Amino acid sequence: MWINPIDAQARGIRHGDTVRVFNNNGEMLIAAKVTPRILPGVTAIGQGAWLKADMFGDRVDHGGSINILTSHRPSPLAKGTRRTAILSRSKRFKE
Repeated sequence: MWINPIDAQARGIRHGDTVRVFNNNGEMLIAAKVTPRILPGVTAIGQGAWLKADMFGDRVDHGGSINILTSHRPSPLAKGTRRTAILSRSKRFKE
């Protein structure tokens, strides 16, 4: 997950930390990439991993797939899934 240094510092997140990203649809664990190349208040997660939810019996995606965060409701215009903007929260994960 790309995160701006200002946001990372406010959340106690350092480059390479495991971050819990979550919303009402689900949650995932992913490594943080702290970079000024992303605007403050915004995070970015590239799609590309297969969904691996429940692989440890916890219903959390451990593969980095944003699918777990998306709504099952189709978008009104395209009648497809919403993938461009997903509201979520993130915080440093502590085992």
